[in-house]
Amino acid sequence: MNFYITNKSTKNLQLISDALERNFENIIVGRSTDAQMTFDDLRQLRVDVLVVDYDLAPFDGLALLRRLKQANILPRVIMTANTPSESLITAAYQNGCDFFIHHQLNSEEIAHISKIISTTLQILSNMRVISELSGSLNNPYGRQQNTHRQQIDHVTDTLRFLGIASEKGYYDIMKIIRLMVDKDISFDQIDLEESFGISSREKKVIYQRIHRTLHIGIVNLATMCIDYPDNEMLLDYANNLFEYQNIHVEMQHQNGKELERGQISLQHFLTASFRKATGSSGTATMSSGKELSACSTLDSKERAYLFYIERRHNMLGKVTVDPSFWELFPDAQVNIMLVSGIDNHDTDDNLARRRKLLREGSDKAEDFLGAAAFAKNPVVAEWRQAYQQFKKKKGVRASIEALLKRIDKGEDLHPISPLVDVYNSVSLAHGVPIGIEDQDKLAGTMHLGQVHEGLPFQPVGADKDEPTLEGEVAWYDDQGAVCRCLNWRDAQRTMLDEDSTKGVIVIESVNADQAQRANEAMSDLEELLEEFFGIKPDKSVILTKDAPSVDVD
Repeated sequence: MNFYITNKSTKNLQLISDALERNFENIIVGRSTDAQMTFDDLRQLRVDVLVVDYDLAPFDGLALLRRLKQANILPRVIMTANTPSESLITAAYQNGCDFFIHHQLNSEEIAHISKIISTTLQILSNMRVISELSGSLNNPYGRQQNTHRQQIDHVTDTLRFLGIASEKGYYDIMKIIRLMVDKDISFDQIDLEESFGISSREKKVIYQRIHRTLHIGIVNLATMCIDYPDNEMLLDYANNLFEYQNIHVEMQHQNGKELERGQISLQHFLTASFRKATGSSGTATMSSGKELSACSTLDSKERAYLFYIERRHNMLGKVTVDPSFWELFPDAQVNIMLVSGIDNHDTDDNLARRRKLLREGSDKAEDFLGAAAFAKNPVVAEWRQAYQQFKKKKGVRASIEALLKRIDKGEDLHPISPLVDVYNSVSLAHGVPIGIEDQDKLAGTMHLGQVHEGLPFQPVGADKDEPTLEGEVAWYDDQGAVCRCLNWRDAQRTMLDEDSTKGVIVIESVNADQAQRANEAMSDLEELLEEFFGIKPDKSVILTKDAPSVDVD
């Protein structure tokens, strides 16, 4: 269950967070001391329960509930206030509050109420599914869905389809679309300078970023149209988002038959995206006098998009570390190893050897656990300090800390799969975080850097999306986040499985000592890959600030 906490007291924020995190199924997706920031966040995040205090600025908690209600953003709400009036309590319940705590905060009460709400939501979810399966047209169990969020998600899907969800202009496009959806206005009715409080020069910069991003989109879409010339879905997107003649020119250019490139109209694209999001019918008149037909939203086409995006974009071309990463960690290095020809099926043939390897790695890990307090061990302390340099959820830790903590508690590591066992043993033996992604599941360019808010990410083992935070450091590709918070948690989409045959192995280091151990770890990995899989690396490189990229041949 996703929780968001708003309270002007940092002490209360921590108290509420601690109470909620007693239940491991609760996820705190955001915290704020500011009402406006909370409203902006809830327009973008998937929040099931909002815990909000009445006493906020620049407007109070009740005004926040009213704004959320007007925007059709309807999470469950727990409101807190000291000595509120009866009229305030009544108004809060009338505007969507589910529980009102009107005395000093108590962690036990918060934990208990959150459990009640979570249980209720789960029951309603189950009843909603039963009602849908029974064919009921009038479903009494579903709270009105957040139409605004559904509309925004529709635009996000379109931008992901075009392969531009990780581009810088993505955020600008989404910001404008949200304004259009919120106010139900067309693009030519927006005064960007007034709405966003920017200068004319800043507006020009935004338009340039969007134009560069849409150029990538039109190139990608034209390439797909070349590959699948008779696909109706692609023709629909081509016609509505860019006008087909521009896609045709771009296709001709890619085939070497035309020097000109396909033209991009920001107004056309944003208007089409808005109509696709809101499901508007009919036509929209552009300032030029042309008519723009509404984008088709046939379910079959939406489903088909997944097939085409996988076929076209699931090809890794480059691994690169963005300038934003080096700004935070100028002395860092990133070891990259590309491997192929893996047979990762779990068999008993080398099981005894893998168990021994894990035991040996666990024994060597004791060298990194000499301090009386776990957090004081240098490997743990260094990574915790590094994680203070960027935005993250509370409690997020480096992957090597999670492994070392198990050893510190005396837990045994059990075999999982050949490749996972190999890199876990090396990770423990050298005290470094090692990650590996299925190369065949990566799309376009795999980046490491600070990301914008909302990159799609479904963690391994989860059943729903947990998008990135603004300013978080993450690995990402053309379809979304690959590994969040540097090396904390991998995506289900790109995870290694028993059928994986190609991998991208990564070790990040933020200081010289870590870098030396990372180099030694890669050397050991190379030997073990030959022993277990009979392969040698396709490439093994070190990325630095001066050499931040490697091509994948």
